[in-house]
Amino acid sequence: MSLFPLYIPGIDIVIKRSTIYSTTIESSDYKIERRASWYLNPRYKYEIKFNFLRQSVLQSTYDEVAELVNFFDANRGSLYSFSLIDPVDGTTRQVRFDERLTLEQFLYKIYNSSVILIGTFDSGVA
Repeated sequence: MSLFPLYIPGIDIVIKRSTIYSTTIESSDYKIERRASWYLNPRYKYEIKFNFLRQSVLQSTYDEVAELVNFFDANRGSLYSFSLIDPVDGTTRQVRFDERLTLEQFLYKIYNSSVILIGTFDSGVA
């Protein structure tokens, strides 16, 4: 399993973590309410904002964009999960790219917005 390339020379990123919940609430006519949580372990969503990335024009030694694209291709988008070091608690979590993310959308997001990583269902410590 590969590790997300957070520590590329020259890369400047901000990572936000939020928790994803899945709860079903049912109420009856007799004013009884039942709640069920569908995730056994906490599931996290990571939003990664790239503040600074270099792209090689003349075969420079630093090309963070190419390294991220190669990583995206190696994991075939959201098909395979990979490891990410959680910036909040320092643990290694198993994550994947957001579903339905194409290479063109990935390139757009690393330049203009944020890349979303979703913790897998077994997102405990890998």
